[in-house]
Amino acid sequence: MSTVFDPEWLPLERHMIAGLKPGDVLRRWKTGVWHLGIYLGDGKVLHNVPGDSVGERLTSYHTFASGKDVQVARGYPALRAEVMQRATEILENPRAYSYIWRNCEHTAYEIMEGRPRSPTVQRVNGVLSVMVVVSLTALAYNFRREIGSGLRQLGRRS
Repeated sequence: MSTVFDPEWLPLERHMIAGLKPGDVLRRWKTGVWHLGIYLGDGKVLHNVPGDSVGERLTSYHTFASGKDVQVARGYPALRAEVMQRATEILENPRAYSYIWRNCEHTAYEIMEGRPRSPTVQRVNGVLSVMVVVSLTALAYNFRREIGSGLRQLGRRS
């Protein structure tokens, strides 16, 4: 049975940082999207960031926060060992950042659930799918209207 991570986000006040537990999920606002990371203990956060080097990396909490407000969703204590094992495996074989295929959500959800996924990419894909269907429907309607108009004109010439 797979675990579904369904976070309840709470503001992380400065005095609460010392109370973070390994496996807690952190997020901060970053240019129109939420940036996620997993707290691993000792002030370290595993997250995935774009750039020239490997995306999945371990940084300090303060580097992760980048001076922004951070929110926390408490990890599941019963699954802490499993979560930490998956985080260790990711750190042993880090992958490059890709907005579509491997963003910070993919990394965080793989650690928390055992499989990568990105709710943001899923929402974008849903919106794009609707836009494609609407565009194709409009194109088909206009094409049919043009064909019908052309056939009517041919009928008048006969």
